[in-house]
Amino acid sequence: MNFEEWIAQIIKTEKPSKNIKGYYFGLFENEDNEYMLYLSGSTEFDEEDDDWACNDDYAPNEKYFQLPKCKGLEWEDVLKQVVDMLYKFIKTDLYNNSFFSKAKGIATGFDEGDLILIK
Repeated sequence: MNFEEWIAQIIKTEKPSKNIKGYYFGLFENEDNEYMLYLSGSTEFDEEDDDWACNDDYAPNEKYFQLPKCKGLEWEDVLKQVVDMLYKFIKTDLYNNSFFSKAKGIATGFDEGDLILIK
């Protein structure tokens, strides 16, 4: 499964409540040294305060996605790939016709690092 298939499945089957304002695509490295992406949503969004991304007000059943072809890469390279992937996503019809387009904010980053706002 690739990113587009993963996110399309979530969009199709796991709509959040209308009060979700921000979406966070979090990154971490699992015990097998594989990079993982996960999706969560928050009823809060504050461009000046990253704490909103810690909320887990929306969590789809298929919350986790293993990033392909990233094992062994430096975390900075993985982050750059994910940022690029999300910027491409927000320019698609899939995004424009989904609940993501109504969000006040979308961000990504490693759990222990700074957020990068995509929208």
